[in-house]
Amino acid sequence: MCAHVLEHLTEPSKTIQKIKELIRKEGYLYIEVPFDSPFYSNPFDNIQYLFNKNFKFKDIIKKYIEIKTSKYALMHEHINFYTIDSIKELLQKQGFKIVYADIKKIHSCIGMSKIISILAQK
Repeated sequence: MCAHVLEHLTEPSKTIQKIKELIRKEGYLYIEVPFDSPFYSNPFDNIQYLFNKNFKFKDIIKKYIEIKTSKYALMHEHINFYTIDSIKELLQKQGFKIVYADIKKIHSCIGMSKIISILAQK
């Protein structure tokens, strides 16, 4: 099981490769990654992204002004953003067979979020 890790790694394919070495023959790997991107194809999802983060509109404006007037920029902690297709490709390139993949809505400490949930077999 690898939950909410791959979005933080500089080389996720190397990590998947190492995990594969640890899994027994025909074993399973379950992965969760956030469906968390400011680059959604549907423009309404961009709005949803902001409000999924549980910000009030006035707080979004305040944060925007704060960032624009600051001498430094806050960086998002995620360095990788995934779609179902991209995570499937990552696993398939390492020789995994995809058993299940879906996007789920979950309640979290910051409100509603979406996660990609995927099960693969070695």
